[in-house]
Amino acid sequence: TFHDLGVNIETKDIAPEEGANADEIISNILHAKGHKLDPEQIQNRTKQKREEYRRLSKASIIPETAQLIDRLQKNSVKLGLVTGSIISSLKHVVDDEFLGKFDVIITSDDVTETKPSPEPYLVAAEKLNVAPENCVVIENAPKGIESAKRAGMKCVALRTTIKDDAILSKADVIVDHALEVDIHSL
Repeated sequence: TFHDLGVNIETKDIAPEEGANADEIISNILHAKGHKLDPEQIQNRTKQKREEYRRLSKASIIPETAQLIDRLQKNSVKLGLVTGSIISSLKHVVDDEFLGKFDVIITSDDVTETKPSPEPYLVAAEKLNVAPENCVVIENAPKGIESAKRAGMKCVALRTTIKDDAILSKADVIVDHALEVDIHSL
């Protein structure tokens, strides 16, 4: 996606940006690498990145995460899925059966401001009819953690894609995998 600009993207470039929408991630990374593109150029790069992602991605739901979702659903916990992705990218990774487990799904298509703004989580809480202070967010991305905390919610960070606790440090609790999550202890 950035080859023609001579930009090489590494995991260390992406990790701090995880959780934001694609336009913001691309803009921030390119700015850090000394490139400033106008909004239309950013959108074109985002479209190109999404096409590459769909072509190359083997992303799927981590089994422990699916088990946690099932456990929470069986215990009648209201479930919301909040992502900085657009709905078509989300549906590339998960099927309708999995999405059907959630009472509310909020994507970047549904909000004016994306993570790290608190808006996505506040919209989800409102649609779930749950006060923000009674919500527990399970996140794996620093921008998502910041969004949850700014919304006044408790947050558990998963060391799934990011293992560096310093990047996840704004969460209330950090765990290795979803089956360690105990929402009642928060």
